[in-house]
Amino acid sequence: MEKASKVLHWLREDVDEPADIAHELHAINRDIESYRQGQDSFFAKSLALFREKPLFARLWRAFLLQFMAQMCGATAIKYYLPTLLKALGLGTRLALMAGAVEMTAKIGLTVVEMCIIDRFGRKACLAGGSVVMAVAMLINGALPQIFPKNVSTAADAICIAFIFVYAMGYSLGLGPAAWVYSSEIFPTTYRARGLNFAASGGSIGSIIVAQIWPMGVAKFGSGIYFFFFAVNAICVPVIWLLYPETKGCALEDMDLLFQGCSRAGTSMDLHGLADQEEDQEPPGVGAARNPADRGPETGNEAAEAQPLLSQ
Repeated sequence: MEKASKVLHWLREDVDEPADIAHELHAINRDIESYRQGQDSFFAKSLALFREKPLFARLWRAFLLQFMAQMCGATAIKYYLPTLLKALGLGTRLALMAGAVEMTAKIGLTVVEMCIIDRFGRKACLAGGSVVMAVAMLINGALPQIFPKNVSTAADAICIAFIFVYAMGYSLGLGPAAWVYSSEIFPTTYRARGLNFAASGGSIGSIIVAQIWPMGVAKFGSGIYFFFFAVNAICVPVIWLLYPETKGCALEDMDLLFQGCSRAGTSMDLHGLADQEEDQEPPGVGAARNPADRGPETGNEAAEAQPLLSQ
């Protein structure tokens, strides 16, 4: 614990107060002890994801998020992109080359996502990406209906451009952010099981999209894009209203955040649950976190709490 304390102070010294660092160290230690003491069987831990409300509150959110990440149409675009580009007037060679460019651009945009997700938050990236994808799907559905059979080169060019806009929205939103969110909300003991179950939601969505896309194109043509426009439009309020923001939250704080969600049945801010967390802290840490409320002796109490947490 002494080495962990030194590392945590090195990481946080320019951002947090020593008392906040002590609190985080205590939370990490508590999480580790909980993991070590967990002796339940594999099936007991798996069932706990469904039986315990705070865990189930995370499980269905992670599952639904992975499901939405595939139902937004990303699977169809990935599988059928050269065919889609050829239908918009590109030759076979150029369509394949454009597909390679689109996949390469996704890699670069995912790196950009790494830089912005902690700045703007998970919800903003997820919802914002869904808005971009919805607009792109709407345009790709509408223009071929207005200008059928490639009668307008400009309309086809706009559709091609918005396929790349769609890729941008996916790579800055649901693509990577769904995995970030799903992986950070589960406690250590249940993280592997929870994330594996959530990933099955993505597999189910991928299977559904891969089946309905070719049939939809054959029957409705570009009208199939309107279906995915609707899916992305629905994702926006679902994400904004049902998913609590985890930006800036330590992994050890997720228990508190989702306990509040399971009780209230809606998204809650972690700061609104701070009073509940104080009831679970040892006296030394609680005193250290609120020096302004403790009077002149707080500094001594905080100093005494630090070595206790490092042992």
